[in-house]
Parts: sequence; C-alpha cells; structure tokens
Amino acid sequence: MKPLIILFTSFLIGLILIKLLNKKFKWYLAGRIAMAIMLSFTAIGHFVFIEGITAMIPDFIPLKGELVYLTGILEITLGLGLLIPKLKLKSGWI
Repeated sequence: MKPLIILFTSFLIGLILIKLLNKKFKWYLAGRIAMAIMLSFTAIGHFVFIEGITAMIPDFIPLKGELVYLTGILEITLGLGLLIPKLKLKSGWI
C-alpha cells in the first residue's frame, strides 16, 4: 500500500510542479517521475528488509540474497532510465 501512496502523491506533486513551471500539464512526464520515485522507494526495501524479502522466495531458488540485491539494483537502474529521454521507452518495456 505504501508504494501506491508514494506513486499517487509523487504524481500529483510532479503534475502541479510541471504546471507551475511550464504553464501546461505534461501527464507523461509526471507519470515517469512518479514511477522513478516509487521504484527507488521499493528498491530501498530490497536493501533494508532483505531477510523478509528472501523469506518470500521459494526454497528451490538458489542465491536468494543475491537475487534480492540484483532486483533492487535493477529497480534503481530502470527508475533512472525512465528519466533519461533516450532510455525512457526501453526502460518502460523492461
């Protein structure tokens, strides 16, 4: 529930700030900013709550801790990719 609240809140704040700065709404930009913030927030959880997240992974999957760190790094990387114009489409599809 917390990621959803962060997503909606950052979307609304971003939309308002974009409107104040550019005099028009840029829905896609506000959405990309909100997704990047939300992905960064959830990525922090991968590094802070590693024991809880590894407990959710089935026993037959090896290297659980490393997998959790890898997915946290991927979330940060793809969140940043959403903010870079040349990478936004590729990041959005991955």
